[in-house]
Amino acid sequence: MASEFRLDYGRSLTAGPSQLVAAWVEDDALSDVELVAVRQGVAEVICDAGLFSMNVADYCPRVPSLFPVRTPNDRVSSSNHRPNGNPRHEGSMLYERIARMKHLNVGIYGVGTYLPDQVRSNDFWSEPARRSWVERRRRQAGLTAVLKAGPKNAEAGPGEQIIISELERSKDDIFQGVDERRVMAEEMVSSDMEVSAAEQALACSGIRAQDVDFILTHSLVPDRLGSPNASAVQRQLGMRQDTLAMATEGACNSFQQQLLLAQAMIQTGSFRHGLIIQSAAPSRLLHMEDQISVTLGDGAAAAVLGPVSAERGILGAAHFCDGSVSPTAVCDPIDSPWYSARRNVFHVVDSKQGRKMLLSVADISNRAINEALRKAGLTAPDIDFYASHQGAKWMRRITQEHAGLASARFVDTFSRTGSLFSANIPFQLAEGCRMGMINDGDAVAMFSGGTGITWAATTLRWGH
Repeated sequence: MASEFRLDYGRSLTAGPSQLVAAWVEDDALSDVELVAVRQGVAEVICDAGLFSMNVADYCPRVPSLFPVRTPNDRVSSSNHRPNGNPRHEGSMLYERIARMKHLNVGIYGVGTYLPDQVRSNDFWSEPARRSWVERRRRQAGLTAVLKAGPKNAEAGPGEQIIISELERSKDDIFQGVDERRVMAEEMVSSDMEVSAAEQALACSGIRAQDVDFILTHSLVPDRLGSPNASAVQRQLGMRQDTLAMATEGACNSFQQQLLLAQAMIQTGSFRHGLIIQSAAPSRLLHMEDQISVTLGDGAAAAVLGPVSAERGILGAAHFCDGSVSPTAVCDPIDSPWYSARRNVFHVVDSKQGRKMLLSVADISNRAINEALRKAGLTAPDIDFYASHQGAKWMRRITQEHAGLASARFVDTFSRTGSLFSANIPFQLAEGCRMGMINDGDAVAMFSGGTGITWAATTLRWGH
């Protein structure tokens, strides 16, 4: 009986399963087995040479060592196998063992993006609106005076001093460095953008939609409250019905949180490939007379993840939360619950807390990045590419320099997209790949933060 034999996720060949197993044993290829799993009649073996999978349900008694065991040293004897070849311990013991294999590397196979066709330039905002913003800034009597309501310049730490200086330099730019941003067409919904980004990510990764085992979405503006956009994506992409589909919520930090969740899910052995998606459609929630509207844009991104070879994939991650800093930028009717009859709008709800969060960016990014580097066994000079949340023109540069990553390559997208919320980092990764700035084996570092507040850093090595 012929069966497919997959090696290193890309090459396939057909051979009889008994010959393949015999070849593995004779070549001693199983001597360094790190993980063995059996699901639905398919045996998966991960060793130093890569990942191997094939249908062995009809002959498993011949090779009892292929199947899950109670402890790493106990083998399941042939008497423990059912007549049809399925092992008795195919459930909880299998996944318990897999969960212990923390070294199973999970990485990004491909990234996709989507930007709407409609471009909104700075000319969209009227002259009266611009004048009102300038006058409001003048009434503040200079940004430094306002900042003294928080930590005074003389008392501010080095990281805060850097941010204060940047804010002072940019105070006369009412568009904050954004030249244009994209706007989703009136007839579209967020899941339309998400599907387009997902299709591109799948094409880039070489993974079929039918081979994806789970979908995680973060939608700033979901199609409907109470129903995850992940379900709409599953339907439009024609994915299997046994695909796990769920929404995640971490504001602008959602992408890195999704990475961590996807890594953990794949490492359990219950899932092989995952699709994570991020979308932003702030145009649906903005008051155009609010100056924050000039810094935000619509768009979506997606990434496909799965097992990768040793020394590739996610190497270290550090996640933090400080609930004492109340949400700063939110979507609600202003001074009313979001479920009231009034229209929800995106706005800054607490300017003092917003200032506190902004002034902390350099320091919290440095802390998170250094922790992610430590967990990965890397140092700052090892990083080849850096991507960050781009909530301001200066954010990528300041966080990169403050963490000592000055030699790393980068892509700035803020001036032509505005902030894309949780899609900022994957958009930069996609751009970096297209421009040849991220190559196989490159070490990548990421930083982002979200209202709440949460923040995180991740280090990974690019490629399969």
